[in-house]
Amino acid sequence: MRYLKISLAALFAFIAFDSFSQGPVLTSVKGNQALKSFDKSHPGFVFGKNQSRGIIRDTLKLPFFDEFVKAGPFPDPKKWTDNQAYVNATFALSPPSYGVATLDNLNSKGNPYNTLSGKTSSRSDSLTSQPINLKTRLAGMTTVKYTPADSVYLSFFYQSQGLGDLLDNSDTLILEFKDTFKKWSRVWAVTGTKTKPFKQILQGIIDGKYLGPDFQFRFVNYTKNTGNLNQWHLDYIRINRARNRHDTLVEDLAINK
Repeated sequence: MRYLKISLAALFAFIAFDSFSQGPVLTSVKGNQALKSFDKSHPGFVFGKNQSRGIIRDTLKLPFFDEFVKAGPFPDPKKWTDNQAYVNATFALSPPSYGVATLDNLNSKGNPYNTLSGKTSSRSDSLTSQPINLKTRLAGMTTVKYTPADSVYLSFFYQSQGLGDLLDNSDTLILEFKDTFKKWSRVWAVTGTKTKPFKQILQGIIDGKYLGPDFQFRFVNYTKNTGNLNQWHLDYIRINRARNRHDTLVEDLAINK
């Protein structure tokens, strides 16, 4: 993997992130103490709420990119609509960059979901993007429509388990796309395995039904366990046009630890 550039903003964000989460964190299987502490110290917290604008709901343009270098514990609300993923630097093994987004069995307050029975696999966390304009783009001074020929691709790195519990085949990580009819469809999925190095996945967004003004994608994990156990870690999520399934080069200066 090749890393070429870094912004001052990303560097400062890394410094802030480092102070937020230093070294391995011991946490109970019954909950996430960091999230519980955040909830206690931020009464009335509403994810994505801006004092002047209310809840952030922006339509984004390409390119889309997140390496989760911004200090957690939640994803950047300018890019994501939910805060079920836990942004951290301690749960993954040898991630591509310093921060990851972890999907587990706990809600945003750090407590187990009461919908999980421990017997049947149920939906747990999700990580959902803000709407992205895949209907039109600027080509010079001209507005043109996206077509399948633009070859828009989403890429991301994922790892199962990390420093968490061993996953089994009832644990599943799913990627879904929302089409122009507001319908979510599964486009990729993987079942749990013992921890391995991060793997990069490239998924085309080239079907015309996804090329609309408010395209969204989301990651969802399914599990039957009810504690802070089975985890999926995500990093380097990127969408842009003029890509293909062999476009695996990451041109970015990353800091890992």
